[in-house]
Amino acid sequence: MNTVRLYTIEGCGLCRDVEQLLHHVQREFTFQIDRQILTEQHPDYDAFVLEVPVVIINGGTKLSGLISERGLRDGLRQEMTTSTSWCVRLSNLFKT
Repeated sequence: MNTVRLYTIEGCGLCRDVEQLLHHVQREFTFQIDRQILTEQHPDYDAFVLEVPVVIINGGTKLSGLISERGLRDGLRQEMTTSTSWCVRLSNLFKT
């Protein structure tokens, strides 16, 4: 399953907008949303707090700040095509 990790902070309107956008594009792409609320105790706080919202697709493509629908769709296509082609290549190894 494809995973999109969304890093947010409490009270962030832009973060809320990106989360709504993610739900919107789930009609076209299959993925689960792993929402991470950044607090000072979160292990990734220092890495991402100044960039929120942050979207990481399948552990690869990273988008942050002002995330457009087009940028999100492009990132999803890129990551999902890469992971799908990897699976196809792997399944071809096991064909008899």
